[in-house]
Amino acid sequence: MEQFKQKAIDELRSDGFSLFKKATEALEESRERILRENSERVKVVTTYAVMELTQFGFSPESYAFIQHKVCTFAETGGKFDKTEQCIIVNPFKDEVARKHGRKKKINKTSNVLTTLDIAHYTRNIAFYLDFRLEDVARFTAYLFKEWYPDGDFLSITKAAAKLPDSGLIKIQEDLEGYIAEQGWG
Repeated sequence: MEQFKQKAIDELRSDGFSLFKKATEALEESRERILRENSERVKVVTTYAVMELTQFGFSPESYAFIQHKVCTFAETGGKFDKTEQCIIVNPFKDEVARKHGRKKKINKTSNVLTTLDIAHYTRNIAFYLDFRLEDVARFTAYLFKEWYPDGDFLSITKAAAKLPDSGLIKIQEDLEGYIAEQGWG
């Protein structure tokens, strides 16, 4: 009887372990696939999110900072370090710039970033990452806090909610060709 009992326990353990091993391998493959797909989506979103701002002539350090922050924001599911100092500087910080907007250029060499631009940017990130507008607006208000010193993300959220779907980024199949076509490369 004892031998039969030990044999049954040994068989159950070996079968149970193989089932456990199969389940673990399947879970690991599924996890790797999700991470790979998410990684591709994050790459696309961060690339387009930075390209969308190229018209405003920020410094290369600012673009790198934005790309890093958007990437972290995407990978952490909408979390970001609000305590870290944002290095993006508003070159048109006076009242005159706000009154003129982007249509009437103050400085002939570059455009003025407006609330509508930031709202458009916010909507694109929210759409492609499938995040809530309010959460992304908090993030963009942090990125562009020199434009919003009081941290007002509600105006960005309202403006982004009113934007039509036609303003969404068109994801290109040939990203390098698109960059060359736009003259960004």
